[in-house]
Amino acid sequence: MLAIDILRWPGVNQAFLFSLVLTTLMSLIVIPIGKRRKFDRKATWGEAMLASAYIFLVLFLAFGVVPHQFIDHADKELGWRKDKLVYGPFDILKSDTIGGNFPITISYEAIRDIVAIGIHVFYIGLMIYLFSWWQKRGEVKTKEVVSSSYGLPLVKRGLAMAKTDANPPMMPYTDDYQLVEVDAEYLNKAVKPKQFIHIDQSECIMCEGCVDICPWKCIHMVNLDAISEANGTEMPGEDPSDKVVFIIDDDVCTRCALCVDRCPTGVIILGKVGAAPATGETHMRTNNHGYSYGMRF
Repeated sequence: MLAIDILRWPGVNQAFLFSLVLTTLMSLIVIPIGKRRKFDRKATWGEAMLASAYIFLVLFLAFGVVPHQFIDHADKELGWRKDKLVYGPFDILKSDTIGGNFPITISYEAIRDIVAIGIHVFYIGLMIYLFSWWQKRGEVKTKEVVSSSYGLPLVKRGLAMAKTDANPPMMPYTDDYQLVEVDAEYLNKAVKPKQFIHIDQSECIMCEGCVDICPWKCIHMVNLDAISEANGTEMPGEDPSDKVVFIIDDDVCTRCALCVDRCPTGVIILGKVGAAPATGETHMRTNNHGYSYGMRF
């Protein structure tokens, strides 16, 4: 025999529905409040007292009023009592003590208690989620990347350029750059500040400190595979000590010299454009003249 009057279905009273909806909305209102409030703002004494009273009210409704309203509704209106047994469709849940095959006797009172427990579990999960969300608001998620012993991103073999979130936007890259020796006449015509950045790669430890500190993101460390040919200069990779190639965008570089100061081994110089010394080491560091080779885009 069914304990629910079909003519009154769904038979859920207004008190239970109202308390369920009201309590859920009062709990979720924490989210828009948290989004509007600065995460590092300290609460005043009055705000703390008001918030604690509000939370106590929500907890009282969630774990006291809502379950009580359902139990009261199930007892008085649905008739879910202990003597009302659940048979299920085709009597598959009919207990073997009363002629059925199911080994357990299930009453509507047990179903009522299970639903009440479900209400408690729902609000416990909701409170845990809201508490966790409130504590973590304002956190900035960072993407973990493989880094070197210096804590900087590594250039991956097979890629022309390491991925970055640089701002301003990065320039497009390719894998068919042509390496040419740049003379003083070209630099005088093409470069706006009459200086150039030179990196002595023979002593570079590839820490990428210059790449990391550049505010304009105009220094880039790329794989040797990105160079398709070299004109008038040595092809990168012929020397076993060659590991990477640096590209400096002269149109973006402001010659702020932050990379020069950042370099831990002092292999970056900011040289003046002029004729290279007739004799001596081509990689000689000097502020008056310098040897430069690089990329023409």
